[in-house]
Amino acid sequence: KQFPSLANAPVVYATENALYTAKYFAKAEYLDGFDEAKPMTVTSFATAGAAHCARPWSDIEARAHGDEGELFNARTSCFSSALISAFLERAGAAGQEADAGASGVSPDVYFANHAGGVSIEWALGALVLGAREVGPAGA
Repeated sequence: KQFPSLANAPVVYATENALYTAKYFAKAEYLDGFDEAKPMTVTSFATAGAAHCARPWSDIEARAHGDEGELFNARTSCFSSALISAFLERAGAAGQEADAGASGVSPDVYFANHAGGVSIEWALGALVLGAREVGPAGA
């Protein structure tokens, strides 16, 4: 099965876990000025993930001040950022960044749970993808 390409997409929405991971990185000060209403580059997201994953666990625990929710986010964010970055890079969203200066083509990546006033989430995305593979009823 061919992996879907995002190389020519004008906008890419990274939802659910991607959004929560980006929010954690902003709170932990790995991302400066994170705003769901503004696009982000895959490179800045991946760089934040690398900074988090490289930090000693004792520093992360100290920063969490015993907050179990914060510790959970810290535990899962390293893997999440690597997986999300790899997906976006493989799909072509990151490869365009290097060429954006020359070609002007780079998809905007928004980390959000809504687009145009409509709630989007992974389950809805899976349903839409599945429906595309099956095709319209009666066809």
